[in-house]
Amino acid sequence: MRGSFLHNHVLLGPLEAHFRGIGAQCWRECPTCQGRGAGFVDLFVAYQTDRIAIEAELSCDRVEK
Repeated sequence: MRGSFLHNHVLLGPLEAHFRGIGAQCWRECPTCQGRGAGFVDLFVAYQTDRIAIEAELSCDRVEK
């Protein structure tokens, strides 16, 4: 799994635990599309009819992207 301890355990860990606790399916480093040029989201959550893509950032450097 990519990312630092803070990124994976402090930012994403509680979110993933919450969503799993309510019965959602969660995937870390989930591809955004098929193929070699696919990007990835940090956490992808599927709950009932909802789909949520989560990007955890430790700084504001990439907010505009």
